Amino acid sequence: EDTLFWKYTWHSDDPLKNLYPRVFALEIVKDTTVAGKFSDSSFSSSFRRYPRGGIEKSQFDMLCNNLADVTLPHSRDRWV
Repeated sequence: EDTLFWKYTWHSDDPLKNLYPRVFALEIVKDTTVAGKFSDSSFSSSFRRYPRGGIEKSQFDMLCNNLADVTLPHSRDRWV
């Protein structure tokens, strides 16, 4: 609930903003939470525009593929 989607290390060894910088640049809500992003209709719904071709689209596709199997538990965030 409080974990920031782009800025915290929650899914891999690096924050998503470092792994997908071109996609992060499209984001309007830079401090969106993981729960907030997953409750949106799509990952791109809070972008200033849909990712275009090239590296932008490639990074967006990789992001979507990497997060396709993520399910969020219905519990409060905690550090492990």
